[in-house]
Amino acid sequence: MKLYFSDPTSRPAINIHRLGRLTYNIRDIVLSVPSEIDTLIILGNGSPEDEIAGILAWHQKTDKIVGIVKPDRHHVDAFRTTKSYFTSLKVECLLFIIDQDQFPLDELFDSIESVIKEQGIAVTSSQLLAGSDRVKTYECTLAGKAFKTIAVISGLPDFNSPVHVIEDHLLKLAGIISAPNAKEVWVQLPKDKKEAIMTSLKERRTVMEAFPQHFTAFSTI
Repeated sequence: MKLYFSDPTSRPAINIHRLGRLTYNIRDIVLSVPSEIDTLIILGNGSPEDEIAGILAWHQKTDKIVGIVKPDRHHVDAFRTTKSYFTSLKVECLLFIIDQDQFPLDELFDSIESVIKEQGIAVTSSQLLAGSDRVKTYECTLAGKAFKTIAVISGLPDFNSPVHVIEDHLLKLAGIISAPNAKEVWVQLPKDKKEAIMTSLKERRTVMEAFPQHFTAFSTI
């Protein structure tokens, strides 16, 4: 999978490029001039979500070109930007990554669908991706154009925490399975420990097991 950043100075672009220090050959998958983009990955939170997206893309053995953007809006509110991606791009697929936080999955998916519809977008059908209760695909139409929106919800149900976030996955790799605030615990880990965890994700099997819903979703686009 090849990545394109419309703003090469954006935080996601910088953070993904920094994976090169961990011997990921990121330069090989980042394009400065794309031939065509029909798929966007939208980050609903921030870092380390951007780094994980870069690693997931690095593991996909295709030549597909996707754009990565981080809107100003956060969590479910990021889905309010859906309509804005149809001004100039020939978009066929939007993949959003957001944290579960404290919300039940059913409630979260319903909220996402409501936000999509609020923009005048019709949702003709929706279904969970086979094998995952944390990835849902919404078949949409806007002004006669059909496209799909994929919602990927970060977090692990077996991580003991009042909220579920993408750091659940990283801390579990560190042998930590409980935290009152996973984001704070991840930030406070020593730099060498965090780098060792990120480097371990170079193993395809490790990233598939650590980020099952994300890997499954990336493999469909």
